[in-house]
Amino acid sequence: MAVRAQQAGSIQSQPDSAFFPSLGIFQQRLFSFYEQTPGQVLFHPSSGYSLSQLEMARSQGNWRTLQQPEKSTKYQISSTGVSQVNQFKVWGDFRYTRRQEDSVGWRLRPEQNDVSPYYLANIQPGNWDTHDYQLKGAAGVRVSDHILLVAGARLQTGTYGRYNDPRPEISRYRLRLEGGIGYSISSASLVLSGIYGYGEETNKVSYQNQMNRSEGRPTYTAQDVMGYGFYRVVTETGINLREDLKIKGAAAVVQVGNINVTYMYQQKERDYSREIPVSGDISPYSPIGDVTQNEHCLVSSYQWGKTAVQRLAGLEFQSVSVKDFNRRIIQGNNYLGTHRTATLSYDEKRPAWEYGLSLNLRRDSRKDGTAAVNYLVQTARLQAEASKRINVGGNFLQVNGQVGYRADVGSKLTIGSQYNEFMRGVVLPDFAYYSSGLLEPGMSLGYGVKVKNVLLLPTLGYQWQKPMSVKAVPGAAYQPGQSRSTYWVQLNVHL
Repeated sequence: MAVRAQQAGSIQSQPDSAFFPSLGIFQQRLFSFYEQTPGQVLFHPSSGYSLSQLEMARSQGNWRTLQQPEKSTKYQISSTGVSQVNQFKVWGDFRYTRRQEDSVGWRLRPEQNDVSPYYLANIQPGNWDTHDYQLKGAAGVRVSDHILLVAGARLQTGTYGRYNDPRPEISRYRLRLEGGIGYSISSASLVLSGIYGYGEETNKVSYQNQMNRSEGRPTYTAQDVMGYGFYRVVTETGINLREDLKIKGAAAVVQVGNINVTYMYQQKERDYSREIPVSGDISPYSPIGDVTQNEHCLVSSYQWGKTAVQRLAGLEFQSVSVKDFNRRIIQGNNYLGTHRTATLSYDEKRPAWEYGLSLNLRRDSRKDGTAAVNYLVQTARLQAEASKRINVGGNFLQVNGQVGYRADVGSKLTIGSQYNEFMRGVVLPDFAYYSSGLLEPGMSLGYGVKVKNVLLLPTLGYQWQKPMSVKAVPGAAYQPGQSRSTYWVQLNVHL
């Protein structure tokens, strides 16, 4: 991304943040508040910055569920930035991510945290190799003293698969468009925009060893998961699943001085079907179920202070409700899910230190009528972080440290039917994992080298997860273990 020109000879005499506005946890936190929807682009606090990153991360340990990998490796290339030319302001973000994961069971889809209850699964663990591309962009212009125009798009595409029987081959395409108009008077502005999107995903499952499809090997059998406990064995000859996605919604952005309030609503219709062999005018797709996903998101931030001491307060709230209509067996509603998170944060930047403190409240409710599962996890997580920059000649060391603690605040699980394999392999381990107390310390060390108008910041980081009070779940096929470690290596390029 292009940024404003700088004199190479003056870099040594000015604070790093004056030339590299993306440097530091305070600035990155501030920028993130203004990169939620295209309606915010004209109010972005930076007139120009660029941050590119190469990253390799490795995670391993037995603190996990069966739907999560025992070991995983992530490779990521990303670039994000803002540029302003006259009255136009542009923001863009690109990310390519490759993940290699092993020992993943009970899901034949790329993400474990997808809120949709419809997907293919099997018991037998396998190894995944996924490639994901995401491209986001937004642009805004002041066409007069009072009228603003904004537009943006988000594209996700990728291929995802695993190389053990059963072998899913998944392709995905999702596009979201947004455009709107705003009005500005004095220091107050309002932008209203509409959202439209669509996409599709196809999942085709094959077996290299056809014996693994037999009834004598049930752990290899593909399952249609249609809730949170309700599933059935796929009996069709062709094992596949198609998702057709439609998105509609709206967003509103209010900017008054240094206060920004953004609200966004999206309704996602996710229709699932299976391709079957037919002839003539009969549709080749047999419906399985429809999922309606309503999302509300509120983000608010306020920045104040002088050059020496800057402060930032933030509020983020998200609510996602999920309801299905099962067309395969029940011909009605079976699943209801609600997922809510609220985060309060405070950040402070001083000449020698940066601090951050946040409180996250989470509520995750899942109800499966047919399987008689009522799952509720409620947690509170407190996190503190600090960053120190130490000059070393013309370069510097950047040391970041953080610690987080998650506590249970009233989780409960009731199952009113005899346990099936999904309950033993997914529901019970999930409850133990997500409701247990958890300690998460971590740190990173970077060394900044300035080369003319470019700052190179290679960084090493480490995070450790240690459960403090794991809940007992008798009857579970897997009990989350004792710890998990993640380390990463990054090369950050600031312009």
